[in-house]
Order: sequence, then C-alpha cells, then structure tokens
Amino acid sequence: MLKDVQWPEDGTYSPQGEHKPIEFFNNALKNSYLFDLELGYFNSAAINVLSYSFATFIRNGGIMRMAINNIVSDKDKRAIESGKEGNVEAPLDITNFEEELMSFKTRFGQNILNSQKKFQEAIDAIDKSIKDLVKVKEALNLSIKHLGAADNKLEDLTIRKLTRNNPTMKGLFEEARALKEKTEAEEVEGELD
Repeated sequence: MLKDVQWPEDGTYSPQGEHKPIEFFNNALKNSYLFDLELGYFNSAAINVLSYSFATFIRNGGIMRMAINNIVSDKDKRAIESGKEGNVEAPLDITNFEEELMSFKTRFGQNILNSQKKFQEAIDAIDKSIKDLVKVKEALNLSIKHLGAADNKLEDLTIRKLTRNNPTMKGLFEEARALKEKTEAEEVEGELD
C-alpha cells in the first residue's frame, strides 16, 4: 500500500496542502494493530484529520508508539501526557448536543419563516405596483382618446354649428356678415370711381 502513495516531492505534508495521503492512512489504520508515529512529520492538525481512523485503530486494540520532537506544540505535549495518565478528553462535547440541535433547528426554522414572509411581502408589493401601473396606463390611454375626440370636435367646429339653436348669436353673426359685405361693396365702388 505504501508504495502506491504519491508523496510530495519535497516530502512535506500539510492538512491544507495539495498532497494528502489521507486515504492511505485511513486504510492503514483500520487494518493495523501497531502504529509508530513520528510527530516531526505530523502535527496535531494532521492527527485531527485522521481522528476517525485513529479511533477505529484504538477500538480494534491497536497499539501506537510516538516519537515526539520540538515540532509538537506545548498544548499537544500536555494532551499526550494527560492521555498517558488516563485523563483523556472527549474530542467533542455532546452533553447538550440534542438541546443545541433543537435550538438551532428552531432558530433556523424561524429565519426561514421570516424570509418567506418578507419574500411574499415583496411579491405582493410588486403585484400591487403592477396593478397601479396598469391603472395609470389605462388612464393615460383614456386621456389620449379624449384628446383625440377633442381634436376631432375642434376640426368640425364652424360658426354655423356654434350659432345653431341660438338666435341671438345667429343674429349678431348675420349683422357682422352684412356689415362686412356692405364695407366690401363700398370699397369696390370706391375703386371703380
């Protein structure tokens, strides 16, 4: 198995790096009973990445030997010493897990409901705006029709139509027309003389 792993050319490993032989170690730890670990190559971040495989290895009765150098942090050294004394901390505190999960679900669900409500309010506001714009459009179109009708009526407007059924105006216009005709006739006579 080890010969199939494609190691980085410079021989370094980082859990954030591009070369991750995680599959190899996951498989190796699940199928091993003895594991020698030199922490000059690995750090606690690498161990954390492989924690599930380490748990399986230990559950299967595996024995681990570690060679530690100065690359291991003080915190990691204290954790190892504490583990030797039998004081192993649980990697994950699940004491209130179910309550925390339910609380998170409730808060998350409330956020979804609030989001849906605001979304629907926005849709309703858009629908109302569309209806209002349609009304404005209809009013503008009606205004154009009224202006067109007014223009047509203006084109058909004549003095005869204005004076029809109004004898006073009809009489005044007839007097004005007669006066105009008389004045024009006098001007023509004056030119002939």
